[in-house]
Amino acid sequence: MPTHHIADFLETADIYISPEIQQQPHYPFTMACAKRFFDEFRRSSFEFDRSVRAIFIFRGKEALPRNSFAEGWLFSKTVNELENYAARNNGNLPENIGIIYMDCGAPLHRPYIKITGKGGFRWVSGPRQ
Repeated sequence: MPTHHIADFLETADIYISPEIQQQPHYPFTMACAKRFFDEFRRSSFEFDRSVRAIFIFRGKEALPRNSFAEGWLFSKTVNELENYAARNNGNLPENIGIIYMDCGAPLHRPYIKITGKGGFRWVSGPRQ
């Protein structure tokens, strides 16, 4: 089963933050907030039964050191490929292959990742504290 490292997504810029959550009224998940949040996960990884090439974050809140989270869709295409697909399909994205939920900060302190895939696949980084 492939292991995916968050640092790899950060280095290739294959984590996309939805413009809507960057402008949400409470706790806007701006690019600066996203950087602070994902820095907490730089050494984290997850397993998934398919190749994941991009993460599209559609919900998030960064309030470090307090509890913070991000939720997104997993895709088998890169961010560039997703942008090209959306441009050809009236802004629509292809079907996602799964969902990632990440959280950290008090009271958890250590990064936590949960993956849910199509067909019931599930992976969790470890027990929540």
